[in-house]
Amino acid sequence: MVTRRGPPRKTMITNEQAEALGKEYIQWLLDNPGAVYHTEFYSIHKGILISEWETIREYPEFRLYYEQARHILGKRHMTGAVKETIAH
Repeated sequence: MVTRRGPPRKTMITNEQAEALGKEYIQWLLDNPGAVYHTEFYSIHKGILISEWETIREYPEFRLYYEQARHILGKRHMTGAVKETIAH
């Protein structure tokens, strides 16, 4: 087991960075039509921890893009981009 040293990670981004991340998130979803989970963007693509993601998605500048992403991903689930057995 690896012990992490130093202070804990903190999510401190500017409002402008939050908006830029939101725009990047939507563009990434449009460029990756096979993506069906939020984690594919924030964890795999960006390397953001879930605790940080939960803070970021509450930024007013990011919220609009997060809501758009939820609808994009929801539509993918409903239109069969996900295996038929769970896309209902």
